Amino acid sequence: MTNKTMYLPGFSGLMRRSRARDTAREVMREAESIDGLAALVARFIPTELFKTKRGTRNRMFTAMVTFTAFLGQVMRRGSSCREAVRQVQSWFIASGQEAPTGNTSAYCQARNRIDLDLIGKAFHHLCTWFEEQTKPADLWYGRNVKVVDGSGISMPDTPENRAEFEYAGGQRKGCGFPTGKLLGVFSLATGHLHRFVHGNWKEHEISMVRRIIAWINAGDVLVADRGFCGWGLMALLLRKQVDVVIRVHGRRTTSSHLDHWDKPQRQGDWDEALWAELPETIAVRIIRYQVRLGGLGFTGIVSSGRIRGWRDTHRPQF
Repeated sequence: MTNKTMYLPGFSGLMRRSRARDTAREVMREAESIDGLAALVARFIPTELFKTKRGTRNRMFTAMVTFTAFLGQVMRRGSSCREAVRQVQSWFIASGQEAPTGNTSAYCQARNRIDLDLIGKAFHHLCTWFEEQTKPADLWYGRNVKVVDGSGISMPDTPENRAEFEYAGGQRKGCGFPTGKLLGVFSLATGHLHRFVHGNWKEHEISMVRRIIAWINAGDVLVADRGFCGWGLMALLLRKQVDVVIRVHGRRTTSSHLDHWDKPQRQGDWDEALWAELPETIAVRIIRYQVRLGGLGFTGIVSSGRIRGWRDTHRPQF
């Protein structure tokens, strides 16, 4: 399966200017073959990270080869280890090298040897590269727009995974898979992932986002779905001088264009000292909108956390 979404869903590189569209198509073509994917990896991640350490036995499935093959598996849904080995064989033969056997054992063992520290360093280099490439023209009125969202994950039913992640609700012991959550902060300008955290499937996304709020900076605009529409999170972000655009939670009723939300009496799992520092009320601007797709109409309400007078700036009015 070919993944044509190079950026966030609905903000594909194919929708950008002609030069950007051509670049996106070129990247997609290169990523379809493992040798092209290896060239892309080398373009963005220093090859020094993948160098074999002294005293380590020379292997066909080096860190670079294994990382690239594994990345290809992730990008092609349903790709098996056997298919990954076949891709590596074709790569070696095309470059005039001795190809590995078709046995998947060596590749699977090499995958297990991948150092998580190496993946972390590669992720850091990618983030740095994207941030350096971001131009003022890519920003929204000179501001970074960040998107936060979460997703569920499942994993092999091993003792190590069970110790860290529980079964989802309703699953009997030995009859399911450990389940967790991932939550990340993305850049709307480039689509790259700034930071992410993982947690138990029971943990609410609002408590998870508090763990990566340090990477949401003053002056940013945060966009999120209604699952993040909590008074405490919005108040904390506004105190940090971050504007917030979130769909209003279904349980909250509001009709005015400018509303004031009072501090809830229950602080939940918030730290007592931090909760006490938050204001007694926050001002929000309510925006009603309607989207029509194929003749079907959808109505929604968005709450926009307000720090200072939007009307006093040159930005579009909320």
